[in-house]
Amino acid sequence: MFLNRHLVNAAHERRFLVVHDAGGWEVIEKEDSAVVRHVHRRRWQRVEPEIQQFDTTADELKRLGWIEH
Repeated sequence: MFLNRHLVNAAHERRFLVVHDAGGWEVIEKEDSAVVRHVHRRRWQRVEPEIQQFDTTADELKRLGWIEH
């Protein structure tokens, strides 16, 4: 697994994942138990902006009181 950010707030959780596989990278965003976004990227240049967006979202959630595990 390349990236795994997990944040919680009371009974809610958000997870941001980037997983490398033979064909590229799986980019996954989860809210609670639901997958809200799942895309496959073949080129790293397409993954980098996704990671930046995950970082921005995670930072905002932490400012709102979410805790990263």
